[in-house]
Amino acid sequence: MGIQYIYADWNRTFTAKVERPEVSDEDKTVYLKRYCKEKALKAVLGFCDTSPGATYYEIKSQVIDRRFGNQYVVAQAYIDKLDHWPKISDNDSTALTDLTQYLAKLRSVKAKQEVDLSILDHASKNKQIVKLLPGWLISPWRKKVIRFEDQNGGRYPDFNYLVDFLLSQAKQASHPVAIFFFPGLFFVIFSHFGSFMVV
Repeated sequence: MGIQYIYADWNRTFTAKVERPEVSDEDKTVYLKRYCKEKALKAVLGFCDTSPGATYYEIKSQVIDRRFGNQYVVAQAYIDKLDHWPKISDNDSTALTDLTQYLAKLRSVKAKQEVDLSILDHASKNKQIVKLLPGWLISPWRKKVIRFEDQNGGRYPDFNYLVDFLLSQAKQASHPVAIFFFPGLFFVIFSHFGSFMVV
């Protein structure tokens, strides 16, 4: 562990496996050092060096939970990762799937209210995500937005609506037979066989 946005998943798993009555305080500390890495491990070791008598719960609460589990810090880490996501090229279905899976992860975290990710429902953040999409997805999304606004009194679609749209599009784009339309040409790309045919 060492990246804030994975803290919640790590903490759930670690707590379930280690924080049991039959596991001694000393063993819990050993496990904590074993299952942390990078920044988290460095922080734990530094705290142990300066506070040699600290209990497992003191180390975990004062180092791990405070530094990596702070709700604002975790939320910002999720958003920062999204803010630095590279734009997806037109023929990169894998990159589209990767982005979509990350957005679905954010939706899950947001729904559980583990951290405050309400910023994802803002139209400005929604539009920022759309700028990452391949060009061929912009027009279908625009049509979905217009339809949504017409049906909802002009309200812009929320994050859930965008994620549902992208899950559907990523599934189609990553299908073994992917169909793309370009001006004047109709390509049927048989990605499973690594060849294409111009019709």
